[in-house]
Amino acid sequence: MLQLESIDNPYSFHSYDEHSAKLIKPNHNIHTNHSIDDDLIEISTTTVIYKDLLESNGPPSVF
Repeated sequence: MLQLESIDNPYSFHSYDEHSAKLIKPNHNIHTNHSIDDDLIEISTTTVIYKDLLESNGPPSVF
């Protein structure tokens, strides 16, 4: 039986263009009056995105 995993405070996509993508950091809400650029992280290299970790050192050796 398959079961959905509940992920608390994951990275989520904000926007992208042909050179990079912007992610919203875990536990950050960009839809408030107190939002700042520090709420986002920009990635421009190959990156594996885990629920709570970004890995930019190449693909993992095992999954």
